[in-house]
Amino acid sequence: KEWKSSYIMLVSSSAEAKESIFKTTSQLRKKAIEYPAPIVPILDLEKHDPKDIWDNVFNSKKSQRKYINRFEQSGYKIKETRSPEDLDTFHKYYLDNVNFIKGKAVERSHFDALFKEFSENELRMTLAGGLIAFLYPPRKTIYLRHMALNRSLPSTYHPPYPLFWDAVNFAYNHGFKRVCFGSSSTDPDVRSHQIKMSFGCDYLENYGGIIGISPLFNAVYRTYMWSR
Repeated sequence: KEWKSSYIMLVSSSAEAKESIFKTTSQLRKKAIEYPAPIVPILDLEKHDPKDIWDNVFNSKKSQRKYINRFEQSGYKIKETRSPEDLDTFHKYYLDNVNFIKGKAVERSHFDALFKEFSENELRMTLAGGLIAFLYPPRKTIYLRHMALNRSLPSTYHPPYPLFWDAVNFAYNHGFKRVCFGSSSTDPDVRSHQIKMSFGCDYLENYGGIIGISPLFNAVYRTYMWSR
């Protein structure tokens, strides 16, 4: 507020909603500016249930079944937890993973706030490495948000596969219809893209708009977008 640079960001998967937003804001003398909303991989569980994924989507060339079976046969188990001690473990693996991929980590206080704000019916954390997901029953959708990989495990285990597989089965068994795998590169050469799409995901395009509350924000944002 002190910099008078506040804004409203609106994102929708509906092109019609986007057009309505832009039309309405112009009538209110607050012109919306295009925002490059992320494209996200979505798994439709009505199109691909776990049995179909295991039997037909997974294939021997990509070795999804092999990695999941190897993980389980070696005695590793994925557990659901909310204990502070397990959150400590999750955060350690999370930092290791973000640093490894040269990403930008969020503070530990962010995770503490999530667990304080969201109940077990709204937020799920699993450990084996780790994965945090948001549950939203009104849209029958689970949103996979934070991945924490135990980099000390041999690479032959490929823990993203069993972590994602556990989340897919949890979603299906609890009546959810979709699993959102989070923002991801659409570059087929990127490993994260390959893993997520190998579960049978389709990309969902989103449409975004930003409404600057002040002329200063609008000017700065337009300059930023132009410079890209």
